[in-house]
Amino acid sequence: MAEPDCPNGLWDEHLGTAIDIQEFRDCSRTNECAYCGMLLDIITHTKPSWLTDESSTRDLSIAIKPRERWVFNTNLSLPNSKGSGSIRLLEDGQQIDSVQLFKPITDVQKLSLISWDRYEKLLFGESLDIAPSSDSAIAFERASHWLKDCADNHSCYTDAQRSFLPSRMLRLEESEAASSVQLVERSAVSASPYAALSYCWGKDTSGVIITTKANYSSHLKGIPVISLPKTVQDAITVCRRLGIYLLWVDALCIVQDDGEDWRREAEKMIDVYFNSFLTISANEPNSCKLGFLGPQRFGSSEWQQSVPVQVPPGLGGPASHLLFRDSQMERPKLFSLDSRGWCLQESVMPRRRLVFDGCELSWNCMEKMFCECGHLDEEACGIYPLLRTGRHADEEDDDDELSIYAKLHLEWMDFVEQYSQRALTKSSDKLIAISGVVRLFQTRFAKSKSNETEKDKQILGLLRNLVVKNSYMPPGISDGYFSGLWGDCFIPNLTWTVDHTQLEKSDRMEHRKIEDSVSPSWSWASIDGPVTFRHMEISIGVWRERMNPELTFDAVVHETYQRIGLGLWNKDEGMQEAPMNGGDYDMFVEATCEEVIIV
Repeated sequence: MAEPDCPNGLWDEHLGTAIDIQEFRDCSRTNECAYCGMLLDIITHTKPSWLTDESSTRDLSIAIKPRERWVFNTNLSLPNSKGSGSIRLLEDGQQIDSVQLFKPITDVQKLSLISWDRYEKLLFGESLDIAPSSDSAIAFERASHWLKDCADNHSCYTDAQRSFLPSRMLRLEESEAASSVQLVERSAVSASPYAALSYCWGKDTSGVIITTKANYSSHLKGIPVISLPKTVQDAITVCRRLGIYLLWVDALCIVQDDGEDWRREAEKMIDVYFNSFLTISANEPNSCKLGFLGPQRFGSSEWQQSVPVQVPPGLGGPASHLLFRDSQMERPKLFSLDSRGWCLQESVMPRRRLVFDGCELSWNCMEKMFCECGHLDEEACGIYPLLRTGRHADEEDDDDELSIYAKLHLEWMDFVEQYSQRALTKSSDKLIAISGVVRLFQTRFAKSKSNETEKDKQILGLLRNLVVKNSYMPPGISDGYFSGLWGDCFIPNLTWTVDHTQLEKSDRMEHRKIEDSVSPSWSWASIDGPVTFRHMEISIGVWRERMNPELTFDAVVHETYQRIGLGLWNKDEGMQEAPMNGGDYDMFVEATCEEVIIV
């Protein structure tokens, strides 16, 4: 593809630098430059105030900012989250405004086939024309395409997943006109794909239909759809339009006033989401009474406009229009579902997720991510791939500097950081709410770890004697897990500290100790507030740079215990008395890390 052929070179060697607006005007008028002419047309349609007579008296310049090339992720390579380059307006050298533009495409699949021509893809992102409503035919056509593409071409859904069914599900009739759904037990259903719903109940649950001991028999006969919360009604609509006729909803598939049933089914919740054919995530709204199908914020003309401009060949043309988006209208930093502690494992574990957030439709499976707007979120790309895929030691890449086992520990610490930013109705549930993920991590650790040595056994024995008496261990978890810390990575797991950066971004003024916590003070779960393992991030680089480059993760952990183990255990009682962020303990942990890793 030809590069932009600007006679004055404004689109080549000066790309990214500030250029006086008058230079683009002169080049367009004098040389009939198609590229500078296109730029002025874009500004005329999107930011006409940049070209007014009054602006000619100001020191205004334009900078064409290319799009960054890549975000590298553990198992995915994706464009960066900005989605497009930008045209920026500067006054006296300071940016005061900007424009982002996208080339509209109609083929859903092409969103994942982004090549990197220097100019075309670095200046203009690619995007679908976002559906005005998530309840529209075009929205469901896209969702159906994503699901079919994954089912036909990916290995996200295995035979093991196909053989699993929850204890109870809602059976749906194929016809959207059907007026009822039926609660069915597993024994009454042959192996068939089911969908799971992840959503917010909301604070006001008055009048919301749930399954209880009193209405259980009635629900087995049928439940009027119109009596269900709007979010559940919308999930039923999604399932029917995608050809899925079994749906799991916690409020209806767990007997809510039966403590034994609730505990038993709550422990299986991780398996329900992990084995679902599809998980429907209603990130918004924050109440099940409101529903999630309807107008999409990014599909409105306020956020997305078609700009009639002629795009020259050197910038990906010929094309007759681009999509202009208001850079000031962004998605919320945190959706309602993403702020709830209990919901994290619901977003981590599904192998396929169709997400409705009120802004746009998006897709996330084990192999690909799509969103309508083309802004792929770096932080959401391929989250916890080793935990979700189950790769283990005999699948390791010889070129990797860290083993799968070590990477799993890093995934755990990242998981803790993300989880600590979420809210729980009962702070004392902090460890209980992730017991399913803990069980899965333990399974993954067992598969990825080399044979247990005598030293491993000695370390775990020491931990059992010193800390297990004060630790919380959820049902189904064997030795090696102590109140949110893993025994074979205990010292690195101790290096948590309060994340004051995230704390300042939150709506709380300070972190606090959980009074009725089941966790000892040396556990990150003993406080209500965001934490980080910043020391651990530094340590990994130090292992390779300042010590033996061939030193393994396991060896560092063992060396850690040898050097400071006795000193740490002697401080055990003091650790349980002192809050983690009181100062002295933070300094002790930091000094510990420096001694072990750097010396």
